[in-house]
Amino acid sequence: GLFIALMYFLPRVSAGAVFRIQLNWIPSLGVSLSIMIDGLSLLFALIICCVGFFVTLYAADYLPEASDRRRFFVYLHGFLLAMLGLVVADNILVMFVFWELTSISSYLLIGFYHEKEASRKAALQALIVTGGGGLLLLVGILLLGMVAGSYDLQALQNQYILIQESPLYEAILILILLGAFTK
Repeated sequence: GLFIALMYFLPRVSAGAVFRIQLNWIPSLGVSLSIMIDGLSLLFALIICCVGFFVTLYAADYLPEASDRRRFFVYLHGFLLAMLGLVVADNILVMFVFWELTSISSYLLIGFYHEKEASRKAALQALIVTGGGGLLLLVGILLLGMVAGSYDLQALQNQYILIQESPLYEAILILILLGAFTK
């Protein structure tokens, strides 16, 4: 259904249109829930929906009939929704929230067979690595917002010279890259 809904945007986005929705989320911090659909975000959203559909079909046939099967699909679709939020976010703090939701969803999916010690251990290891990387990413994002004066991606793009000339540029770059590499 989401794939079909996103296809509605394809003709206009192909013609160069960009769709933005902005809602005040944490106004005291200047954070808004900003969503943008442009060519790149639409492409990734369509890929996520398409791959998610086929993973769901495969898992439905692969997983044995069990009561915890529903729990698996809740985790899987939570992960897919977090990925969708990540690619359409137009604010780096909102993007970070979705980034961390993918970490939590991954933890739940990896540890799905929680009665097995290997599954619990792998899930905990993934959570520690991605959680630590997430903290590095958050520090980099906060520094980036401090330098640019905004967390909106549009404003960050307009401030790229200011960001590159900042003495914090290298630290910001390293922190964001380390955070991304842990994912």
